[in-house]
Formats: sequence, C-alpha cells, structure tokens
Amino acid sequence: MKKQAFYISFQILFLFICTRSLDAQYSKVEETMSFGNRFNAPVVMDVQKSTDRVSFNAVNKSYYPYDLTISFSDLQNLFPRVFERDIILHPGYNNLFILNISDKEQPIQYEYKITYNIKLPNNPDLTFPYLVPIGAGKTVKLESIKNDNGEMILINHFKMTYQDTVFAIRKGTVTALPDNNSEVERIIKSSSLEILHSDGTIAIYRGLDQSFKHIYLGQIVYPGQPIGMINQFGILTLDIVAMRSNSILKGLEICFSDQNGNVISQNLINGSEVFFPKEIIKKEMTDKEIRKYEKGNLY
Repeated sequence: MKKQAFYISFQILFLFICTRSLDAQYSKVEETMSFGNRFNAPVVMDVQKSTDRVSFNAVNKSYYPYDLTISFSDLQNLFPRVFERDIILHPGYNNLFILNISDKEQPIQYEYKITYNIKLPNNPDLTFPYLVPIGAGKTVKLESIKNDNGEMILINHFKMTYQDTVFAIRKGTVTALPDNNSEVERIIKSSSLEILHSDGTIAIYRGLDQSFKHIYLGQIVYPGQPIGMINQFGILTLDIVAMRSNSILKGLEICFSDQNGNVISQNLINGSEVFFPKEIIKKEMTDKEIRKYEKGNLY
C-alpha cells in the first residue's frame, strides 16, 4: 500500500480591510493563502481480515473532512470487483466497505493505493449573518491604520479590554486552539482559534489569552457562546476564509447581523451597538439543540 504525501507551501495571512468614517474610505483586498500546518499522513488505512471477508476502514486524524480515493491494481478471490472508489472521510474512524472471499479454500490477493485531499465546499454562503464577537450591548471600535496613500482606514481589528470575553459568531467545530499544544491542521501556524462552519467557511480568531481552557478540539460551539478572552494587547482580529481549490484558501468579507437579524456589511459596524438576535443564534441549530438552548443548558 502506498500513501500519498502532501506538500503545502506556507503563506502569510492577509485578509480584508474595511472602513466606515468621515475621513476614511472603504476598501477590500482579497488574498489567497494555504494551511500553515498540515499532517504528513492524516489518513491511515485499517484493513481487517477474517475467514470470509476483508473489511476496509480508515482513520481520519484531522478535524476536517477528507475526500479519499482508493484504487485497486490487483484483486483476486474477492467480490464485488472494485477498481476504484471515492469516499468522504469524516473525522475519526470510518467504515469504508467490505469485500467477501469467493473461495475460502483459495488464497486472496489485493493491492491498492490511496490519495486524499481536504474536502470543503467551495460555494460558501456569502450573505450569512454572523454575530459580532465582542458581546451584546457593547459598541464596536475598530483599529485604524494609514494606507499607502496616507489615508486613515479601519481594519478588522476589534479594540477590546484585557480579559474581555470573545463570543462565537456562528455554529461550528473547533479545529485549532490558541495554545497550540496538539498537532492539528491549522491555517495560522500558532496562537489562533479556528472554527469550521457547515458551509466550509472557517473563522479565525486571533488575540486570545491562551489561559482560557473552556473549549476543546472537535467541540461544536454555538453563536453567542463564550470561546475565549482577550489577551493583554486588547485587540481581537477576526477573519473568515473559504476553500478556493486544491487546499488554497481565500478571504471573505464578513456580513454581520443587526438587531433584527438583517445583514449588515462589514464596513458599517464601526461605532454601532452589538445585538445577538435569537433567530440568528438558533439559525443552524437542530430541534434538540434549540430545546436545550431555550432551557439554558446547551453549553
């Protein structure tokens, strides 16, 4: 069995610049990037033989789904005849398929290879109404810098106070933690909290205090749930990225929710009050999750 190795180049993450002030102009710059850290072999095959069958299974060590292709170059005394199969691997252990032994008195023989890639949708919801991460009732204050023309522009850096709570902007699965103690696939090489959403977008939170230990890898978090605290520098950087192709990512402009659940462009939130509408919080919840949320014991 041969395993395909991956080589992914490292790129610096630069995303969007957006503004809203009387003496600043709104602008947006899209950049592409790749993962800052990858497993050498995120997929491990587990083939189990018995007296009458061969079971093909695989372990996905990543917190991302993978697209696996298994191709047979030799297959003797086994049925059904399989030459190639494409399978989506979810994180953890996956049962793939079973081949039965045709003649138990005769030996079996098989040879195969696998190839795999991260499998994320490339058609994200560009109008999804995200929550503002700094907390309901607070006022948005964005950091400003000078551009190449000497103009003051606002960037997606939220001014906060040391140990202020940061809240999840959307339901998703935690794929990387700021303390970076575990080997994981992550976009920023270290110190970022990264959360994968159902449409394949990934939220990247930077500027979090690494002493916050109330969430864990693989956990599902919900909009409005506390997911961290701001570190001593008092700046939260929030980015949303999506898969473009072949593990290349692109930055997206973030659409936020207003108090009525309507979408607000990213460049219009500076100076505005933050609201956490319940219809947005419950937007992607299952019925069971909604019942738990309404009882106050979802998280």
